[in-house]
Amino acid sequence: MIASEAGELLAEFRWLSPAEADPAALSQECLAAVRSEMADVLIFLIRMADVLNVDLVEAVRSKSRINEERFPPPS
Repeated sequence: MIASEAGELLAEFRWLSPAEADPAALSQECLAAVRSEMADVLIFLIRMADVLNVDLVEAVRSKSRINEERFPPPS
């Protein structure tokens, strides 16, 4: 389930301070674990899109247009 995989990704950062969570401060082991968890989330998302016949690229484009209308850049 994608929620559990996202939770595992967040768990990699749960007890880190903002300074410790800075990409430059993360150990190679932590970065490897984060990459692995990110891959798991993406695998589930791609599989869900496949099952539901969702074009993820078009979904992102559509959502971006909606967000641009809802949250226009400051003038």
